Amino acid sequence: MAKYPPSLAFLLWTLGGLCFFLALGLLLQDRPGFKECIKGAVHTIGRVPLFFYCTHLWLYRLRPGWMVRPPFSMDLVTRAAFWLVGLVILWRLCIRYEKLKRSHPDSLLQYI
Repeated sequence: MAKYPPSLAFLLWTLGGLCFFLALGLLLQDRPGFKECIKGAVHTIGRVPLFFYCTHLWLYRLRPGWMVRPPFSMDLVTRAAFWLVGLVILWRLCIRYEKLKRSHPDSLLQYI
């Protein structure tokens, strides 16, 4: 039970973003190679979820030198670029970790 309803700005950003990505996915779903690319990335990250979670906490903490001091801000495009670059880095790390995990099937790596 909530004390008050969510704000209109919150609803517009979340539902608008959801509709945008849904429409983008529907437009791109019939292109050759799209399903294999997206499905492969999601499956790779889904096979090592705890590694992805723990690694993303540290990766997104790293910032360039000009952003270390508190009075910094980024516009939406720069923030989205950092997020996308971080996702690609995390995806590549997950691929490597999955290979390591498969090469040692009886180790504790199966639980991470």
